[in-house]
Amino acid sequence: QIGNATNKDLLGVVAAAEQTIFKGETFQLKGLELRSLLTSTHEFMTYEGSLPFPPCHETVTWIILNHPIMITETEVSLRKKS
Repeated sequence: QIGNATNKDLLGVVAAAEQTIFKGETFQLKGLELRSLLTSTHEFMTYEGSLPFPPCHETVTWIILNHPIMITETEVSLRKKS
């Protein structure tokens, strides 16, 4: 969700996901704190899907949380440019 708060760990996940092309391919996120993404929830769902941008490879396991994770408008703009 776009707001005033930021989440550096979410940005790291997004940046790494943009580099993943093939199903089963892995990457290491150094310094990632998953607890910062899941601070106020113990409930979530997952499903297999594709990247939401071309070439839309089917390499993603989406995690749907029961609360939004915040990101600023500036950070969204930076992701769109890269």
